[in-house]
Amino acid sequence: MARNVKGRFLLFVVSDEHAADADTEQLLRRLRAQHEVLWLTIRDAVLAGEGHPGQDAFSVADSSVLPAHLAASPAIAVAYAKAAGERDAARQAMLRRTGITQGHVAGSGTVITELFALLERHRRAG
Repeated sequence: MARNVKGRFLLFVVSDEHAADADTEQLLRRLRAQHEVLWLTIRDAVLAGEGHPGQDAFSVADSSVLPAHLAASPAIAVAYAKAAGERDAARQAMLRRTGITQGHVAGSGTVITELFALLERHRRAG
């Protein structure tokens, strides 16, 4: 986008729970200088055992199936929640620094509502 699209556009970035890093921030600064950018995070599914017994859980490292006793472990759930919270906070800070309006959805039922809310926040900010 930064190299090939000329003119000013409204860009929607739809991403999973992407971890913030220096390369992403640099790219976003470059895009934001030329375009209006809105970011929508699609939340990861909850671990099995968090209200979804019997549902398979997968390792985020390599997509392997987690054994049920690990997926249902309170210690695993706490560690996952902590890591997800840290990743969210870093991503939100990066987006604030770059002036990008952000939103998130956790399921398909809230996509349209959140898109309208995201557009409204962007309108008020800009």
